[in-house]
Amino acid sequence: MFRIIAAAAALLAAQLALAAPAYACKGDKILFEDDFSAPDPSWGVSPEFFQVKDGKLTMTPAPERAYMQYFPGFVFDDADICITMTALETTDPARGAGGLTFWVKDNNNLFVVTVTPNGFYSVSRKIQGEWTVLVPPTKSDAIAEGLNKPNTLDVTLKGQQVTIAINDKEVKRFRGQSPDRPTSVGLYAGSGPNKPDVWQFTNLKVTNVK
Repeated sequence: MFRIIAAAAALLAAQLALAAPAYACKGDKILFEDDFSAPDPSWGVSPEFFQVKDGKLTMTPAPERAYMQYFPGFVFDDADICITMTALETTDPARGAGGLTFWVKDNNNLFVVTVTPNGFYSVSRKIQGEWTVLVPPTKSDAIAEGLNKPNTLDVTLKGQQVTIAINDKEVKRFRGQSPDRPTSVGLYAGSGPNKPDVWQFTNLKVTNVK
């Protein structure tokens, strides 16, 4: 009987582990956190595209447009940044995207990593207002595809090294030109054609790098 109970307990533990959300931001010191329980005016954004309610931040960029907003109230050097994002509506799973901005100096100088509902991620850099693709759209089985499927994105910055993980699985590691001063982090959402996409974000957190 004891062996049966122990086996059942082990099976239940394994099932719970599989069902548990991916763990991200593994640092032991929280540098910044926003649970989106209430609007924070420091974001300084238009409620037309950016709304906070009930622990969720919703971004609805105009069709065929992208919307980015960073949080200027906190700046970081080395950092582990994570966010959980979910595509709720899109007219084109290949063109709608949600993501994180990092190493943000201002609106014209930043890096961004995005994920699309059809299972691709990419990395780009904006320098003096001009975009450069660093990692072209790349298919990854780490991404939960489709609508209403949360994906936890984790970007770790240490010196010049950038490590990207999705749902606790590393997908890319590369060297980038780290800024000469502490910088901000933010969020990104882009829409496909015809009507605005709807992207939902929860649990934005920044920790130290272990």
